[in-house]
Amino acid sequence: MTELHLIRGTDGRSVQGNVIFVHGLGGDPFNTWRCDTGADGFWPEWLARDMSDVAVHTLSYDASPTGWLGATMPLTERAPNVLTELQTRELGEAPIVFICHSLGGLLVKQLLRHAMEMQNDAWRRIAWQTEAVVFLATPHRGSNVATFLLNVVKALGALGAISRMSATVKELEANVPALQDLNSWYINNSGKAGIATYCFYEKQSVKGVVVVDELSGRLELPGADPIAIDADHFSICKPASPDAFICRRIAQIVREATTSTRVAQSNLDRRGSTEFAIRERPIFTSASRPKRVFLSYRNSRAADEHLVH
Repeated sequence: MTELHLIRGTDGRSVQGNVIFVHGLGGDPFNTWRCDTGADGFWPEWLARDMSDVAVHTLSYDASPTGWLGATMPLTERAPNVLTELQTRELGEAPIVFICHSLGGLLVKQLLRHAMEMQNDAWRRIAWQTEAVVFLATPHRGSNVATFLLNVVKALGALGAISRMSATVKELEANVPALQDLNSWYINNSGKAGIATYCFYEKQSVKGVVVVDELSGRLELPGADPIAIDADHFSICKPASPDAFICRRIAQIVREATTSTRVAQSNLDRRGSTEFAIRERPIFTSASRPKRVFLSYRNSRAADEHLVH
C-alpha cells in the first residue's frame, strides 16, 4: 500500500523544503535506511535532526521481489498512485528533494514525467517544486533491467525463484524500449525543469554480484557524473553514522536545494524555459484544445502504451 510517512516535521516553523526517501526492490520505508535495529541507526532521522526547517518523509509502496515480478503495479500505474498520495499530503508548496534507492529511482523518474505531462495542476506543482533527485544504485539503462532483477534475486538468496520469475523477466526485456524512453525523457527534460541530479553507485559485491555497476548507474547528463561508494547494493543506503561520506554529501545537496538563493535562481531558470512557460499557462478547455488521434497497427494497444503517454 502506498503511504508517505512523516519522520520529523518542522515543529510549527515554516517548511523550507521536503525530503522524500524512496526505497527500491525488496525494500521498505524504514529498514532500507537503517544500519541497525537501534533507535540511533536511522538515516532519515539523522538528516531531520540536522535540518529543523526541512520536513523528512519516507515513502512506502509494494516492491517485494515476488510482487514486482508478478502482479504488482507497473511503473506507469504506480507513478500516478504515488503522485496522488503526495497531493493529499499537500507537498506541492515547498521545494522537494527525492532520495531514491535502486528501482525507486525509476519510479521517481516516471512520476516526474507524469506530473509534467498530465493536465493535473496539483501534480504539476509537485514537479515544479522538485529541486533535486539523488539516485543511489539506480539501474538507469533499460537494457540492463532484466539482468538487474536477476542480480537482486541472487543477492537476496532467492535462486530457487528464478525459474518461476523468468517469464516476467522476459516481459521486462520486451518493454526495454519503454524504459530506455523514460531514461531519455529524464535526460532531456530534467535540466529544462531546473532539477539537479546526483548519481551514486556501489563498488562492492553481494555474494559475488555487483548489482548496479558504474555503467548501469550512469546518467548521460552534464554535471551528473556518478560517484563510487564503498558499499554493496543494500548497504549503500544504510550508512553507519551521520558522519559517513554519503550522509554528509546528501545533507549538502538538501541544504543547497532548499535555500532561498538556490530556489530563487531555479525558479528564474524555469520561467525562462519555453517548456515551463507553456506549463504555467491555464489548462486548455475541452472546447479550445485541439483533438489528437493516436493510431496503432497492433492488435493490442498495450505494446504502444508508452507512446500514447
